[in-house]
Amino acid sequence: MPDTVDTIVAKPVATDDQLTYLQVSELVPWDGNVRSKRDAHDVEAMASSIKSVGLLNPLLVKRIDDKWNVVAGVTRLMALEFLGWDRIPCVVLPDSMDDRSLCAISIAENTARTAMSLGDTVRGLLKVFASGVSDLGEAAVILGQPLDNA
Repeated sequence: MPDTVDTIVAKPVATDDQLTYLQVSELVPWDGNVRSKRDAHDVEAMASSIKSVGLLNPLLVKRIDDKWNVVAGVTRLMALEFLGWDRIPCVVLPDSMDDRSLCAISIAENTARTAMSLGDTVRGLLKVFASGVSDLGEAAVILGQPLDNA
C-alpha cells in the first residue's frame, strides 16, 4: 500500500533512530511548497524560539532529482541557517509519496495552527516571570517573540 498523507502525518513525532541528519547545504525548499513568501520577522521569531528551547520539530524531506527537498519546515530551515547550524534533523518521507500527498503536508504545515490568544500569551509571560526571569527581553525570547528594537 503506498504511503499517503494520512499514514505519514498520523505517525507520532520521530524518535532519534528515525531521524536523518542532513547538512544545511544539502537542503532546498520543495518547489511545490504552498507558502511563497516568508517574513524576516517570522524567521527571526523562529530562530529566537529555537535558540531558547531547541528545535521541537524536525524537517520533513523527500529526495527528488538528487536533492533533499524540504516539504515541511522551510522557515525552520531558514532560522537554523541564521543560527549557524551545520546539520539538521530530518524525517525522510518515503519515495512512494506523490505530489498530491506532499502538497497536503505543505498545506497542513502552513495552515493547521492557531496563534496564541492575548490571554494565553499573558499567562505564559506571567509563568515565565514566576519562574524567576525578571528581564522583559529575556522573557520575550523564551516565548519566541523577541522585542522590537523600536
